[in-house]
Amino acid sequence: MNDAYNYRERLWLYTAVQNPDDRYKPFVRFSKREVSRLEMTLVDGHLALVGEEFGDDMKGWALVRVIEDRCSPQTIITRCTYYQQYTTNEALQTAAKSYGGLTMPPLSSFR
Repeated sequence: MNDAYNYRERLWLYTAVQNPDDRYKPFVRFSKREVSRLEMTLVDGHLALVGEEFGDDMKGWALVRVIEDRCSPQTIITRCTYYQQYTTNEALQTAAKSYGGLTMPPLSSFR
């Protein structure tokens, strides 16, 4: 909230970027930067980071509020669906085969 400012707080924006490499294997690169409240915009009574960067579907973000040795709970927020192609039963079987196979039923039997 806009009125919850503490002069000892620091805001850290963690950014995750998903990309395939040249062989189409996924990887995620993480970075962090300190955010000033001056970069934030008031939206429905809450401070928010807005802008073109936050429309990138291959990125995810976590904004962490740190005061002295305590930090806020955090979750990475993303619209990226790139990982979903690696969560199919076919992808599991392909990965398992590369490790010598599995001795368990397919994922569809766990539903």
